[in-house]
Amino acid sequence: QLPSVQLIRGQYWVIGNKMNFPISWGKEKGARHMYRQLLEDAEAGYDSAKARLEKIKALGELIDSANWNNID
Repeated sequence: QLPSVQLIRGQYWVIGNKMNFPISWGKEKGARHMYRQLLEDAEAGYDSAKARLEKIKALGELIDSANWNNID
């Protein structure tokens, strides 16, 4: 008996390295859906990286403004 395939994000099937959309969607709707998912994932990664960059820059400013001569 084959293991059952489960839905990812409740929208499309992922089998191996291929995404299989419902036939009723057609190629255009499947492509548009995949594009939106890729864009959302990229924007989430960008927002996360931007927040981390701001924290690192703040740390650099803290290091630059520290008075290192009076530290024990």
